Amino acid sequence: PTQTGEAAVWRLGATQFVMNEQRVDGDRVSIHLFLVDPIADTRVNLSGETSPVEDGAPVWSPDGEWIAFRRNINDGPGATLSKQLWIMRADGSDARPLTDDGAIDHGPPAWSPDGRYLLYHRFPLKGPDIVISVWLMDVATGEQWQVISPGQRPQWLP
Repeated sequence: PTQTGEAAVWRLGATQFVMNEQRVDGDRVSIHLFLVDPIADTRVNLSGETSPVEDGAPVWSPDGEWIAFRRNINDGPGATLSKQLWIMRADGSDARPLTDDGAIDHGPPAWSPDGRYLLYHRFPLKGPDIVISVWLMDVATGEQWQVISPGQRPQWLP
């Protein structure tokens, strides 16, 4: 496991893995994702050198081209208490949010075997009936459907 307790995740058919690491800058703590290739002896910060983020729960798309992950922006105008789902290319480019609801914490994503969907859980941060539920998202369109409630940490069966 990494400093945060999360396991590194190997890229299928490659010598690379993605992991997160805690970074401290004065009183600011960030958690960044790194792409590591132990054979080539390279290590690339996918989160951006100065990003005030907490990135975690990375998972590779089946084709190895994308990484889905959870992100909390912990400083500045976009700061939230909740974690949102994001994706980026394997080299860190094209990073973009898939969810944007500060009242909901989004659980670890799981890619469908064909790479079209993400399965994850949603956790409302406030309200009278806080129930964790499982949701499905079409990555291309952003359309989301509730699968079951209550439920959490969903996985695809092979």
